[in-house]
Amino acid sequence: MTIRNILLDNLGLKLLSLLITIAIWLFVVVEKQPEVGFIVPVNFSNIPENMALIKKDPQDIEIRVKGPESLISNLTSRQFVVDIDLSHAQEGETTFFLSADNINIPRGIRVVRLLPSQLKATLEPIVERLIPLEPVVLGVPAEGYELGAVKVFPEMIKVRGAKSKVEQLTAARTSSLDISGLDKSVTREVELMALEEGITLTENPKIELRAIIQEKTEDKVLNSIPIKVLPITQGAVIEPQTVKLSLNGPLSQIRSLVASQVTASVNMQDLKPGEDELKINIQLPANIILLGVTPEKVKVINPGEEDKLLRPQIGEELPPQLPATP
Repeated sequence: MTIRNILLDNLGLKLLSLLITIAIWLFVVVEKQPEVGFIVPVNFSNIPENMALIKKDPQDIEIRVKGPESLISNLTSRQFVVDIDLSHAQEGETTFFLSADNINIPRGIRVVRLLPSQLKATLEPIVERLIPLEPVVLGVPAEGYELGAVKVFPEMIKVRGAKSKVEQLTAARTSSLDISGLDKSVTREVELMALEEGITLTENPKIELRAIIQEKTEDKVLNSIPIKVLPITQGAVIEPQTVKLSLNGPLSQIRSLVASQVTASVNMQDLKPGEDELKINIQLPANIILLGVTPEKVKVINPGEEDKLLRPQIGEELPPQLPATP
């Protein structure tokens, strides 16, 4: 078969194929190529070890692109990836100049403009620090009771994060413990409330909260409590002979407390003859607290051996005096 025959064989079909090819080429070449823009978030990768990204400005950029309308019309912002490599960045602020090399774009599309054309990233060292746990208690105990104290275990936790954020932390709060209607102390396991973004715990300890529920207290004053002399000393004189006590205790005890349940005394053991001042000793029932003593000290006269014969014991009356003989 000659070359002429090869060229002319099925000539109509060959011409049709050529025309279709030319038409496709012309469609691609002369097709309208509109320009569109997309707002795309910036991704920062390869952050150095023991460093934290604390600031990026801006967080999004606008990408202006061109391409065949058939491709442009199907584009979405999700098809663009803006990636900034921080592997060589140092502590502090670094400026990056953007180009098409930073952007992963679909095939057949070209980048026309980036707005802005540069961005800044700030890195800080990561540090660890112990901070106190702040317990949270809600509600009111049963009538006649009150919250005495709140304890949390552990008292401190260790957090990790960017230096500036960690240094600003004063405490971490626990989830709440409800004590509504309780008449006794309670211990519960609680959770740690969410920390600021970028702050993490170095470990996850078990956190327990203990609320000390105690009976409410009330003040009371007992007047004219007699002062005892110990040991009993013949002829001893004290002034005054009674004392006033200011007390505090649980409601169930303090309201029924009477003078016979308390003891006031002075200790004259080894006290030399003569006049002196002694501190008053007070003995109280359990759970009763002494707030004040009036007076705190009393004047004491310890008689000599001769005076003991003439002076009565405290509480005794002097014998009647005989009338003088003319």
